[in-house]
Amino acid sequence: MFVIDLLPSFLLFIMPKEKERDSNVEILRLVGTISILLDHFVGQTKMYEKDTFLHSLFYCFCMSLSRPLTSIFIIISAWFGYGKPFRFQKVAHVWLTCAMFTIPFMSYLYFYVGEIKLSTFRIGFLPVTESPLWFVSAYIMIMMLKPMIDISVQKCSKKVLKMILLFLFFVQVVFSTITAQVGPLGGPVFCFISIFLLVGYLRKYHDGWIPSLKASLITFLTFWLTRTVFHAFIWRMEKSPMKTALEKYVDFYRYAFPSLPHLITAFSLFFVFLNIKIPPSKLFNKMASTSLGVYCFHQVPDWSKYMWKNPNLFNCMMYRKNVFGIARAFYVFRSVIILWCVGSILETFRAKIAAVLIEERAWFKKFCRYINHFFNGEKYELEPEKNRDNKKEAELIAFCSVLLIFYYVFIVNIEMVDSVQSNSDEKT
Repeated sequence: MFVIDLLPSFLLFIMPKEKERDSNVEILRLVGTISILLDHFVGQTKMYEKDTFLHSLFYCFCMSLSRPLTSIFIIISAWFGYGKPFRFQKVAHVWLTCAMFTIPFMSYLYFYVGEIKLSTFRIGFLPVTESPLWFVSAYIMIMMLKPMIDISVQKCSKKVLKMILLFLFFVQVVFSTITAQVGPLGGPVFCFISIFLLVGYLRKYHDGWIPSLKASLITFLTFWLTRTVFHAFIWRMEKSPMKTALEKYVDFYRYAFPSLPHLITAFSLFFVFLNIKIPPSKLFNKMASTSLGVYCFHQVPDWSKYMWKNPNLFNCMMYRKNVFGIARAFYVFRSVIILWCVGSILETFRAKIAAVLIEERAWFKKFCRYINHFFNGEKYELEPEKNRDNKKEAELIAFCSVLLIFYYVFIVNIEMVDSVQSNSDEKT
């Protein structure tokens, strides 16, 4: 407990200074990180209990908000990144965070524990959607596609943009909500593209319009509580075809990005926090700034499995067999707090090392400035004030973005084939 009490002061002391921002969105990011940790820990360790309705309800709440809050991370980027130029530094920062966590921990598992294959390093160094770090892959993709999305929002008329959003709504949302299946455009990247287009439409044609706090809060609580309580109720039902069908739908509405209940829950919660005015807090802002590092730390391929089962770390198997009720709930919360604290401290040091070795170097800034000028449709020059518009380079953005999508789909297909082959090998 001493480490937990000391952590806020430690973060304020060692983390780099940032421009102060209102803390409402930063607190939302912090809530999102904790919710994701809760869901991953309870789900991956199978620590949930279904023996009573209260136990079922408690663990359904633990796993209920992680996916909507994952969408909220994308909504935040789309909302506050609207109208801003492309910044390659952000893309490089996300990838560096991932690589600087995966390579050391995977090297430890490979050389000292011997529990992973050498081919797993490819998933950690260049994550794709089938890996535990799928969000890093999807976020990098959406950031690289942002210039094309911005051009689409700015150049398309309101009528054309409405037609595009309506088409995506039927292909992604309506199909998935009715069938409880992910459609052809239901992957994370395509869903995030739709979120960026929708937010761009709202910011361009309805800028300044925000649903009221009361309406947003009622909408969020209605969808969240109804789905979560119903999920717990289904857990307590006797095994039957009806239970299987209901559980399929309610669980799909919890985790599937294109489902309508998921999207309503995510957007309504985002607008709740957007309506709440919280003055800038250095403490909350610093704590929220470690979110990506905490995510990468606990989702390194095979590292989480090692942490869960290791008797010297979390020893989940022993707790799952011998600890029940309130004691187990306390263990879950304690484990999540420890995960967040350790991940935040490691991310603090990682950010310092990355800044000194790469991100604050002149060569890196110059390289990023060149990429930025290319994607923003400007000709690169040594003196920024002499930059000139270059339409030919701007027109290449769409072409490069299409190539990026094809590359993404190609890599995902390769990863899916690898996973099917590995599963068949394990069965044989």
